[in-house]
Amino acid sequence: MSEFTRDAFLGGRVTVCQPKAGFRAGTDSILLAAALDQSVKGQALDLGCGAGGALMPALFRVPGMQFTGLERDPRMVELARQGLIENHAERRAEI
Repeated sequence: MSEFTRDAFLGGRVTVCQPKAGFRAGTDSILLAAALDQSVKGQALDLGCGAGGALMPALFRVPGMQFTGLERDPRMVELARQGLIENHAERRAEI
């Protein structure tokens, strides 16, 4: 997908690859991740994860969790997987 951007979240600590047009993650995704208890351990499922706008900050915020993101749009799956690579999170999450 050539029509995407790499956006820095959380002061540049997290990268989100997302489409230039259409839904773009922003403040709501950061607030959602901020609401998570950092000490939680286990597994989490993000249904309709899109490009990973909430998933990537959640990975950063909750280091004891394993995440699975489900998405039906192949273009968004590609971007979410790229985000995992760019955030060095392939071992902690799958799309």
